[in-house]
Parts: sequence; structure tokens; C-alpha cells
Amino acid sequence: DTLIFRHLTDMLGKSTDPVERSVLHSMLGELYLQYYQKDRWIINERTAISGFVPTDMKEWSKNNFYDKVVEHLNASIESYSSLEKAEVQSYGPIVTFGKDSRHFYPTMYDFLALRAIELFSQVGEDMDLSRSLAKKKIALSSLFAPAGEFGKLNFDPQPGEYNLWALETYKKLLVSLSKRNLNTSVVLAELDKTGYLAKLRNAHQQYAFSSLQSMLKEWGNDPVSLEIVDKMADIYTTQIEGFTQQDSLKRTEKTKELYDLLHKTIQAFPNNERTSILENRLLQLTQPYFLVKGNNTFDAEVEKKLVVEYKNL
Repeated sequence: DTLIFRHLTDMLGKSTDPVERSVLHSMLGELYLQYYQKDRWIINERTAISGFVPTDMKEWSKNNFYDKVVEHLNASIESYSSLEKAEVQSYGPIVTFGKDSRHFYPTMYDFLALRAIELFSQVGEDMDLSRSLAKKKIALSSLFAPAGEFGKLNFDPQPGEYNLWALETYKKLLVSLSKRNLNTSVVLAELDKTGYLAKLRNAHQQYAFSSLQSMLKEWGNDPVSLEIVDKMADIYTTQIEGFTQQDSLKRTEKTKELYDLLHKTIQAFPNNERTSILENRLLQLTQPYFLVKGNNTFDAEVEKKLVVEYKNL
């Protein structure tokens, strides 16, 4: 089952095309991660090996696999000058990318950076990201800062700091998109980053919504605001569902805020195809229901108690 590694490594050794080499590095990074994940319960029982890498992959420890993943994924976006000039649509046979993605992320650099982020997000999941950031003296609030400020953060992942590579790659991608004046793409990448940061639950609850509000204030007249509002609606929904019966007034207040936000945004962009996402949210929010709860059977002489729940906006 290691034959494909040898084939891809041989292809990498023979290739002189920077884009082709980048794609091969990306594929190898994914393969090493998949190999580890398939046998992770066995591999995790092994003592970490440092100082050398066994010739036989079946003897590797977790850190050996993670090191290979990091090595290849970083190599996949290293030739950024060539990758930024290579259009995704020219590599249709080997790249699966949605229509909108090709528009907002038009180059192979964008494709490979997003792919690296997706894979890096699966590396070091058992590590405490908050602690890793604290060691770097990076405030959690700064992770939700606008792209320009986020791009100045110094993550500087060192060997073994696997859980910082996703954020480092987000930074590289945002810097690249900003440099190319792909402003809408910057917003979409920021939204994606905000979703990733949900793993920092407390920080996400504290800073994500205000960050999205700032983005909406800046981009409220642009169709990309539909995506911002959709993310805000996720947070609103979580808040609304978290209220107890005793907090019915707060629930009503938040529900009205969400209703007004959805309605206003839909009215602003009635003909945009992405508006349907918010229309579906509004439909779910306003869907009336009437629910009666109680025991299946009652004794004739016992007082009957029923719980009635309803919603009618």
C-alpha cells in the first residue's frame, strides 16, 4: 500500500514544472495524512521517534507522518509566483473546483492554499491551540481582526507546532489575495477563517459576531454581504436555540433581530442567486408550529398536565 508513494515521489523527482511539482506535493501531503488516519489507533501507540525517520513507513510514529504532511503541504505553495500566474481553469482535468470558486479563487495558488488549509486543519487536532497561541503571545482577539491586521501576526510555526500551520496558511492566502486586489475573495477567505476559529469556542463566542458586524458595515452594499449575513445567521440561530423557557423575552428579541437582518438583506439583493439561502433561513425562522407534550396515558382521578409550545411570527 506504499506503492503510490513511490510512484508520486518518482514523478516529483523527474518533474521540472513548478505547478506540476506543487500539485504532486499537495497529493503526497494528503496521502501521508490519509495513511496515518487509517491506522491512527495503532500508530498513536508508538513512542515518538526523533532524530531520524525509519526506512519502513510501517515503523513511523505520529510525528513522522505529521512532519511529512507539513513538509509537502508547505512545498505545495512554495512556488507562489508561478502558482499565482497559473489559472485554475487551465488545470481542469486535475482540479475539482466549483464555478464560483474558480471566479473568486482563480489561480492554482488559491486552490492549493485552500487545500493545504483543509488538510492542515486535520493535523494536530489533539493539541491545545489556545496554549500554542499563548506561547507566541498572540491574543485570541487578534485572530478575528481584519485581513490587514491578521496578516501581520507572527505565527512562525516551529517543528512540532503542527496546529499553527492552518492559521499560517490562512495568513499567506489573505496576503496573496490582498496583494492581487481580490477584495471579495479576501472577505470569503476571512469568513472561512472565522468558521475554522469556531474550534476556539469561547473566543469564537466572544469575538466572531462583532467581527462579522464590522465586515457587514464595510461590505453591506456589496453582494458578498449575503455570505456575511449567512454566517451571522448561524450565530443568531445558536443563540436563539440556547435560550431556555425562562429567557423567552431574550429569545424573542434575538429572533426579531435575525428576522430584520434577513429581510433587509433579501430586499437589498432580490435577484442574486445566493439570496435563496437567506430566503430559506427566513422561511425556517417564520415557520409556525404548535406542539403539545404530555404523558401518553392518564389515570382518570389524576390531574392532567400538558405542556404547550408554539411559535407564530
